Amino acid sequence: MNWLSISSVQLLQSAAKPAVSMAELMRSDGRIYVVIGVMLTILLGITLYLYRLDKKIRKLEKRS
Repeated sequence: MNWLSISSVQLLQSAAKPAVSMAELMRSDGRIYVVIGVMLTILLGITLYLYRLDKKIRKLEKRS
C-alpha cells in the first residue's frame, strides 16, 4: 500500500512538470494572450446570446 501511494505521488509530480513548462512557453511566445482573447470572445458571445434569449422570453411572457 505504501509503494502505491509513493508511485502515485511521483506520477502526479511528473505530470505537473510539463504543464508548467508549457505555460512558460506560451507566456514567452505571447500565445497566452491569444488564448485569453479567444476565451473572452467566447464568454462574451455566450453572455450576449443569453441576454438576447432572456429578452425574447420576457417579450413572449408578456404576450401571454
